[in-house]
Amino acid sequence: MKLRSGKAQELDLSTFGQEGGLEVDQKDEILLEVDRLLGSKSVLEFFFVEPCRPTANGTLLEKFTQYSYGWGHATVRYKLDGKDHVVNMANPTSGFADFVSFVSPVEYLFSTSTKAFKASEQYGIYGRSYQILRIEEGGVPESMIRKMHEYFLQLSKRADNDAVVWASTPFHLYVNCIKRVLGQTTQEGGGCADWISRGLEAGGFINRSKRFPKAIWTSLMKNYSHLRKEGKLHMVSVRRAKHAKLHVSYTGYTVDDEDESLHSHKGPTSWLHWLSTIPHWNLEEYADVVVACPEATKITITKKESAPYPHFQGGLMSLLLRLEPEPWIVGFTLLKIYNFSFFLYLGITLSLFYACKQTGHFLAFDTVTAFVTMLPVASLCTISNFLFDSPLIHTITMCVVFALWYRLFYIWAS
Repeated sequence: MKLRSGKAQELDLSTFGQEGGLEVDQKDEILLEVDRLLGSKSVLEFFFVEPCRPTANGTLLEKFTQYSYGWGHATVRYKLDGKDHVVNMANPTSGFADFVSFVSPVEYLFSTSTKAFKASEQYGIYGRSYQILRIEEGGVPESMIRKMHEYFLQLSKRADNDAVVWASTPFHLYVNCIKRVLGQTTQEGGGCADWISRGLEAGGFINRSKRFPKAIWTSLMKNYSHLRKEGKLHMVSVRRAKHAKLHVSYTGYTVDDEDESLHSHKGPTSWLHWLSTIPHWNLEEYADVVVACPEATKITITKKESAPYPHFQGGLMSLLLRLEPEPWIVGFTLLKIYNFSFFLYLGITLSLFYACKQTGHFLAFDTVTAFVTMLPVASLCTISNFLFDSPLIHTITMCVVFALWYRLFYIWAS
């Protein structure tokens, strides 16, 4: 359905989506209408913000930067003590937004006020598209939400005391971890997904923090899939208003795919989660409601038939998605290649670097990262082969090396 529109007149859209500029019609009614269509009110929502990407991608470094930005953004909405919060994280060094912000969902998604823009580098429906996973009333206890809220309050205080630092990519976070181990810094690092998932972890919604925003979405879906049948788990897609004026911070970035049938960039789930990437490439397939602004300032809110979520279907794909076998297959394959021939291993690694330079495809970057991260721990296999001529010891060493790689790199980075 459509919300009521104002008087039919020619609108000047030159400021639509700009700070202090024109906004969508009746912004305060949009989320209420979504609740009405779904017949429920949410208590917790995870926002997966679809990615933006740098437009420059000629050199290997530029392609790597595109790869690093291809994961999207994470934020969370929750209701507690009669208040409706969106907690958002931003890079404070950009000068556009604060590290930790608490705003209303209407401000975050639909407002062009200075307060809204100071709380976000996404700029709501005017800058990005959102895939929202909703847990409805009765789906989770209030005590879990309270624990998460307390974490975010403490994080805000730590940010004010300069006890935390922004990490734009997992690589930056890894450098921060090494510096902390070496005693070169006491600041804890993290990007949007790290901080938001740590809050969700503190509340007990997920088992461990995540490096990638879409991985948070899939983890919550797995943990609360049972609520879907009870009508307490829904998905909402909020599409970017393509005709809105992008914020100046998007200079040098693109927010839409070349495929005009899509409203924003799509992307992988997380590092090495290739099977999971297939059904999660376009999350809007699973949306129950689509919020869009196809023209002028008019909002349309449409209830749709959502695609069946693969985790609910049973069968081989559902089993594989739950087991997540990719790191096991990749890890032991890498070790087999390494043990067979170090020079073959090195040759494949260099070939993958070339593939990254030529294509910039996430599969090439994922794979070369796997090859490179295995090298520091795989040297134990070389030492074992040199010292011992025992198949049993070699097998044990491979298992130990895989466990180290799995813990130090895969688990940490996913």
